[in-house]
Amino acid sequence: MFRTPCVTMLLVGAMLTGNVGCKAAAGTQPAGASENLLKDLEAAIETYPEAARPVLRRIVLAPGFAGVVSRAQALEVGAALSTSPRDTALALVNLARVYARTPISHYNVGAVAIGSSGAMYFGCNLEFLGQPLSNSVHGEQSAVMNAWVHGETGLDSIAITAAPCGYCRQFLNELATAANLVVLLQDSQPVKLLDLLPKAFGPSDLGVKGALMSPSLQPLTLAPAAGDATIAAALAGASASYSPYTLSYAGVSIESADGVVAAGRYAENAAYSPSMSPMQAALAIYNFTGRSFDDIRRAVLVQANVGTISQEDASRLVLRSINGRVSLESYLATRQ
Repeated sequence: MFRTPCVTMLLVGAMLTGNVGCKAAAGTQPAGASENLLKDLEAAIETYPEAARPVLRRIVLAPGFAGVVSRAQALEVGAALSTSPRDTALALVNLARVYARTPISHYNVGAVAIGSSGAMYFGCNLEFLGQPLSNSVHGEQSAVMNAWVHGETGLDSIAITAAPCGYCRQFLNELATAANLVVLLQDSQPVKLLDLLPKAFGPSDLGVKGALMSPSLQPLTLAPAAGDATIAAALAGASASYSPYTLSYAGVSIESADGVVAAGRYAENAAYSPSMSPMQAALAIYNFTGRSFDDIRRAVLVQANVGTISQEDASRLVLRSINGRVSLESYLATRQ
């Protein structure tokens, strides 16, 4: 039985994005977004030049906005600010950082990735009380995942609040476009990622020819997904995940109380530690819907080729730390 009559679905397996069967809320506020978030976004918009404020309000406060600025919208913002695309991304970093959740460090990071299509994708850092710091989501990871699940196959550049840490430089080095990726910082000249990571270790050192964000789908199947949109979203995430080192594919979907589903994919890294778990990825995507973690009503993990590693225990721990009322649903998919 189809359990979610109103679903905002990231159809990652089909490389499509859209609203499926959802009615947008009336007005100019993102549907489901918290009042505090809306106030903080409005306050951030007020810091921009007056000519740009109406444009930013129309985009960022629109129903269903989830941290994605289309190429046309990015050009419109750039025209209002009289900035180039890369400078526009830098300008939008202050809006992206509003979404950060940092109960430990209280240090909010914003990031805006420019995809190969010219669209822009917000990213921010997330921290989880009671969990190891290694479970935190870095802003750059969040932006990359946002771009990837929305169909991008590479990034032109990424604008960040501050210089990327070593962990994030290694994570970004896994990208299909790492060789030409440009890092953008306020009051600094653009710099190539590889200039920030000399003598880099990457996929080729382990004999891997593919790269993160390169189009690749695993032929996975799972019977319960046929009638359940939330399970189907997790299966699509697993099918599109990047796992060249362990071949253990995984995806997680998060469903909110009002029926919005956000899905994330596992993203491995040649250095192992900077890998992004499917739960981290799903929460990064869910976060940009503006909903509270308390509003989560379902969380689904789908894995394949479990043996070398498993995402189940780590996913349960993170979920329990943010919403103890929800139990993780775990499924094993098989290759067709």
